[in-house]
Amino acid sequence: MVNEKKSRKGQFIQWMGPLLDALRELGGAGRPKEVEDIIARKLGVTDVQRQERIKTGPLKFSNQVAWSRQYLIYEELLVCPKRGIWTLTERGKVTNLSIDDSARIVQKWLKHHVEVRKQREAEKRQDGVSSGSTETANQQSNSESVVVLPRKPEYDLSMLKLDKFVSEA
Repeated sequence: MVNEKKSRKGQFIQWMGPLLDALRELGGAGRPKEVEDIIARKLGVTDVQRQERIKTGPLKFSNQVAWSRQYLIYEELLVCPKRGIWTLTERGKVTNLSIDDSARIVQKWLKHHVEVRKQREAEKRQDGVSSGSTETANQQSNSESVVVLPRKPEYDLSMLKLDKFVSEA
C-alpha cells in the first residue's frame, strides 16, 4: 500500500511535456479544455479516465494538468496573461521536457516553497517575540493581571504535504 501511495504522488509530472507540446500544436496558446483534449487524444487517455475524480471532487486528469501548468509557470515556460488562456513563453516554445526533466523542475520548486515557508515561519516567530515583549511591557504598566497565551502557529496545509513529498523523494 505504501508503494502504491508513493507511486501516485506527483502523477501530474507526466503531463508537463505533453502540455507544452499541446500548446505548440495550438499555435502557442490555448484554453485548458483544448489542451486537455489534445493531451488525452495523443496519449490515449480514455473518457473513463478523464471522468475519474479525486477525493475532494475535481476531475483527476484536469487537476493534474492544472498542477503541471502551475509548475511550468514557476519555471517561466508558460504564462497566463488572461484568465482561462495558457500561453507559451519564448523559452516554452523551444523547450521539450522528459519525465526526468519534469521531476527535476518539481523537486526544485517544492524545495523552494518549503524554504520560503520556513523563512516565513521564522519571521512570524521573530514578530511573536517582539510583540510578546511589547505585550508584557504593556501588561506590567497596567495593574491588571492578564495571561498572554502563545500564538498558535499558522500552517499552510498544502505546504505540509509538499514537505512530505520532498522528504519521500
